[in-house]
Amino acid sequence: HQMLTDKLWMCDIRSLARDMARGGGAPHIGMFWHSPRFDPIGAQTSKACAEGAACHAADMFYLLPQGRGRGIDPRLTSEVAFSRQYSNDVLSFIYGHGGTWAPFDAASEAVTFYDVRGPRVVPGYRREQCEVLDASMSSILPDVMRARH
Repeated sequence: HQMLTDKLWMCDIRSLARDMARGGGAPHIGMFWHSPRFDPIGAQTSKACAEGAACHAADMFYLLPQGRGRGIDPRLTSEVAFSRQYSNDVLSFIYGHGGTWAPFDAASEAVTFYDVRGPRVVPGYRREQCEVLDASMSSILPDVMRARH
C-alpha cells in the first residue's frame, strides 16, 4: 500500500514539479499532515480515516471551513482554529502573499508539511523510495507515467 501511495502521490508529483520547474514554472508541493478530528467522507471509506489517518481529501473541511451548516463541530475549538489558520494561509498563498509553502526545485525538492504546529519544510521527502520505484517500475508504466530526470 505504501509503495503504491508513494508512486502515485509523491513520486509522480515530484516528477511533475521537476518538469514544471524546468519549464520556468514555480511549483510548490504541500502535504496536509494533520490527523483530522472531523473526516466524515474518509470515515465512510476506511476505518483508518476514522482513527486519525489523514486520508484523501481530508483537508477539504479544513481548507473550506465555512461549510454552510456542515463541517467541523464548533465545540471542537482547536480544530476550528486550526481550520481557519490553514484556510487563511492557503488563501494568502493563492493571492500571491506566499511565505507558507517553500518553492520546489530539483536541488532541494522541498515539500512543505502543514499540521497544527504550522508549516515545516522537509527537503527530499521520499527521494530514495521514489528513485527505486521510478527505476523499477518505469518499464511497466505507460510513457506518460515514466520518470524523466
